[in-house]
Amino acid sequence: MRWVPKRKQSIFAAESFAEVTAMVEELGGFVASVDTRSGEIGTLECAFFEAADEDKNKSGFVYTGAVVCLQGLPHRTETVREWHTAATKAGWLRAGTIVAVPNMQMSSALQAADVAAVIDAAVQRVGMERCVLAAKDLVAPCVVEAIANDLTDVLVPGLVLVAPTSPPPLVCSELTIPVLLLWSQDDNVCAFGERIPWKEALDNREGPTTMKDCKFGKHRIDKMLGDKVMSEAAHGFIVSSLLIAELVEHDEDEEPLSPGCGRRIRKLTEELPEFLRQASLHSHVDEDTDKSASKERLAALRLSSDLGGWVQSGMVQSSE
Repeated sequence: MRWVPKRKQSIFAAESFAEVTAMVEELGGFVASVDTRSGEIGTLECAFFEAADEDKNKSGFVYTGAVVCLQGLPHRTETVREWHTAATKAGWLRAGTIVAVPNMQMSSALQAADVAAVIDAAVQRVGMERCVLAAKDLVAPCVVEAIANDLTDVLVPGLVLVAPTSPPPLVCSELTIPVLLLWSQDDNVCAFGERIPWKEALDNREGPTTMKDCKFGKHRIDKMLGDKVMSEAAHGFIVSSLLIAELVEHDEDEEPLSPGCGRRIRKLTEELPEFLRQASLHSHVDEDTDKSASKERLAALRLSSDLGGWVQSGMVQSSE
């Protein structure tokens, strides 16, 4: 039976997802209501996508986190499909993430705390504790403020900004997490020249910033990711952000890897570029090591160091 919303729709939602539910289900996803703590927003509909059954049935598959996709312009069937196509091209679903697309549009009445409430509700709905955010156009400045001010309950280890609306907020300098900035040179909504103030605002901060652009794609992330360098960057960034979060948490605990953590680390490591995995494996051969540490723990510590350096250097791919 098709899901039909029964509760009053939020005034900050775009048109009801009832019209796109059939399309979401055809793509293997589902639509559900999520209750936010925001008094302004209340309850929202949200589309969720996950790996295909053939991938989930493979040995070693595990859910690794969530990717929450937010945009300021109203959602339509076409825009929800855009995010699903982007997630497929970038390999986010294959990597074990659940991709959430909340039915929210930006308004001057919405504050950073409201956007944080939507992020938390979407991630908690699927039982995850951490997510990478992908924020596009009008909603991007508000998302930056939410993360810089630590307004989310869930852990956010990475942020993808897709042709964000200018001007960038002053709190950009306070972001400490990795940021990936994606832009198309022929963008017809947020001009390509607007990348300059955003890049300047994100420079000289504690966290790394990587910018990737392509010649064609206009304002659609699915079209941008038709470019191989762009899709590799989008994949590598999501995987690296989630993996670093797992490795750092494990390092802080100083305990043996739990079964769940170990499976997530192995799955995310498998999704890294082959050249990076091999470089990490061979670059530490002659190092002195703590003989009391487990082989798995040593590998995790080494990979954490190498992965951070790769992200810091701009995630250069073998194809570049």
